[in-house]
Amino acid sequence: MPPLSEPTADGVEVVDASVARDPHAAYRAWREAGGVRKVRFAGPVPLAGWVVTGYAACRAALADPRLSKDGATEAYARYAGLPTGGPGGGLTRHMLNSDPPRHTRLRRLVQRAFTQRRVAALRPRIEARVTALLDALDKGRARVRARSI
Repeated sequence: MPPLSEPTADGVEVVDASVARDPHAAYRAWREAGGVRKVRFAGPVPLAGWVVTGYAACRAALADPRLSKDGATEAYARYAGLPTGGPGGGLTRHMLNSDPPRHTRLRRLVQRAFTQRRVAALRPRIEARVTALLDALDKGRARVRARSI
């Protein structure tokens, strides 16, 4: 059974509940079909959006000023029953969910911390942390300890 229904009369594909159960099947189908499609997620509060696959199409979409991350963030907050901007704004209103000029301002604040050299310097610490976490796995269950990195 395909994860998506047939497109509606207006060309919008309705994403059914099976996507939540097995999202990778939907991702695979979208990737294999390629291109750009408008979708509506079925549910009590239907959400609409775009599925964009392929490098060139994604680059074009990310550069298109008609598309907004802020709008998607606000729509998600309303869908989830959260106050506009999410819980204190912390989970939905951050740099990755922002459009310029807010995104540009926030990116300037952090860009020096993410140079290739600085990220490479973090590699041994990250590898040690991941190794410790994997070693802590016990029969498929992780022992969780609150500890700063």
